[in-house]
Amino acid sequence: MRRSIAGLIAAGSLLLGATAFAQNEEPETRFIEFPDLLIGGERNAPVGTIVTGRGDADFDTLLELRVSFVDEIIESAAEVL
Repeated sequence: MRRSIAGLIAAGSLLLGATAFAQNEEPETRFIEFPDLLIGGERNAPVGTIVTGRGDADFDTLLELRVSFVDEIIESAAEVL
C-alpha cells in the first residue's frame, strides 16, 4: 500500500514538475538610439613585414652522410667473437 502511494506521489510530482508555465505577456521592446558620433583615432598595425611565402632552404652540408653502416657492424661483431 505504501509503495503504491509513494509511486503515485512520485509520478504526480514528475507530471506537475514537467509542465511549463508560459508567460502570456509579451516583453516590452525598447529602442535605444545613439546619436551620430565621430570617433577619432588611428589604426594600429603591427610593425614589421609579413612573409607570404616560404621556399625550401638549401644548405650545403659540412658532413659526409653515409647511407649504410653494415661494414662497421660486421667488423665490430668480428672483434667481439
